[in-house]
Amino acid sequence: MAFLRLVTDPIVSKVSELLVEPTLRQIKYVFNYSDNIRNLEEEVGKLTDKKQRVEHAVEEAVRRNPVEVEADVQRWLTKVNNVIEDAGKILLRHEDKAKKRCFMGLCPNLIRRHQISRKASKALPIVVGAREEGNFDRVCYRIPPQGIGAVKGFEAFESRKLAADEIMNALKDADVNLIGVCGMGGVGKTTLVKQIAAQAKEKGIVKLVVMATVTQKPNLKNVQQQIADWLGYKFDVDSVDVRAARLSERIKREEEILIILDDIWAAIKLEEVGIPYGPDHKGSKNLLAILQYP
Repeated sequence: MAFLRLVTDPIVSKVSELLVEPTLRQIKYVFNYSDNIRNLEEEVGKLTDKKQRVEHAVEEAVRRNPVEVEADVQRWLTKVNNVIEDAGKILLRHEDKAKKRCFMGLCPNLIRRHQISRKASKALPIVVGAREEGNFDRVCYRIPPQGIGAVKGFEAFESRKLAADEIMNALKDADVNLIGVCGMGGVGKTTLVKQIAAQAKEKGIVKLVVMATVTQKPNLKNVQQQIADWLGYKFDVDSVDVRAARLSERIKREEEILIILDDIWAAIKLEEVGIPYGPDHKGSKNLLAILQYP
């Protein structure tokens, strides 16, 4: 008998482990029903708040600049929508259960209570994990401005070629940051500077080219806006001076930029527009197409 007991004890222990523990775990789902539902509701609320913060950050970035949403942020938002939807279905079943009245004193429905509690318990770590994945250093990245392209149908006459070579050499000179191209109206200054700008970008002399037309009656706000449009920057103020300061800071973020001001009839102060030059920003080159009277 002693031998039999020694043999059967491990068997009984194993059977107990296989049968009792899973049974207790299932019973806990029933007794922990309220806690599981409450915890899931709280975590879904936290995840919803995190989702809204990320969406607000994306909306703000898109409003101010042309940007693309980071791929991992897009995937996270899609995942979160699915997680919240799945958890919402569980909580909805809980609400439906709470609305049902007891029948002949047989309340609550333990099987339904067990099912909902079990699903809530399993959904909880998924919701928590999704929230923890939403800690992004940044949600968007800026779309690089394309700048000015080559001019179609441009013919390099000898006189233009000489002028173009001089301007190109000036652009290559690190000590030169302000270049003026003078000539009467209609001689092709605009076409020339556009072609030079395209070549300078193609050869890697500059990384970005932007252009603004000044006109006979310059409007500083309009000139600022033209440059900002090339850079994908949006102003949120009306003050010319404040816009100039912010535009200058934005331009300084570009390492090698060529800014073309076309159709200049009279002297214009670059600092009033918001264009840094000289020691203020050595990465900036300014090419001025100036109208010259006969």
